[in-house]
Amino acid sequence: MADDVLARLARFDEGLALHDARDFTAARALFLALAPSDPPSAVYAQRCETYSETPPPADWQGEFTMTHK
Repeated sequence: MADDVLARLARFDEGLALHDARDFTAARALFLALAPSDPPSAVYAQRCETYSETPPPADWQGEFTMTHK
C-alpha cells in the first residue's frame, strides 16, 4: 500500500509541474487519472480545464483566485 501512495504522490507532483509549466492539457489528463479517489486532483483537473479555455496572464505565478464559495 505504501508503494501505491508514493506512486500516486509522484504522479500528483508530475501534474503540478505540468500545471506550473502551463501545460494544462497534459496536467488535466494526469489529474483526471488520479481524481476518482483523490479530491485535490479533481480540483486541479477542473482548474486546468478552466485555464485551457481562458489562459492565465503572462505573469502568472501559479496562483488561483476563487470566484465562488
